Amino acid sequence: GVVGSETGVKESDINLGVAKSLRHFLREAGYSVIMTREKDVDLATDGQDFKKSDMQARKKIIEDASPDIMVSIHQNFYPLRSVHGAQVFYAATSEVSKGYAERMQEVLNATLSCDRAAKSGDYYVLTATSCPALLVECGFLSNAEEERKLVTPEYQREVAYSVYTGINAILTE
Repeated sequence: GVVGSETGVKESDINLGVAKSLRHFLREAGYSVIMTREKDVDLATDGQDFKKSDMQARKKIIEDASPDIMVSIHQNFYPLRSVHGAQVFYAATSEVSKGYAERMQEVLNATLSCDRAAKSGDYYVLTATSCPALLVECGFLSNAEEERKLVTPEYQREVAYSVYTGINAILTE
């Protein structure tokens, strides 16, 4: 993953903080939650093709769980340091995921004061499973102001609650 340009924070550390808070909010609301990881470890079993093996292990966890929705938490990075805001990606081949992504993006724009549009993306995590899937980029580690917020547990909880609100809106509407 990416590394923060100001603090050097690892994307994976922020991702896990947001994901654990999100799990808490979802469980409190009565949802069943399956995490592909609980700590900062890779799931690879093949030392030759480490990344592919890790992604296939995650795919198996997701497929075995057969969820109503899969949400993958990430942090973004862009050379233009002024770019900021949470953004949602979906597989172009899934109309259901597109609708979910657009709804999630509406919620994130409203709750995190951003102005972005959901976009299709060709990411393995979005195309490898049969369930509706979203990749949520919670913010840009290349933007100093956003990075300063993203490294704090308080803002990670705020982001997680926004994603929870989006998931809840998707699954209850």
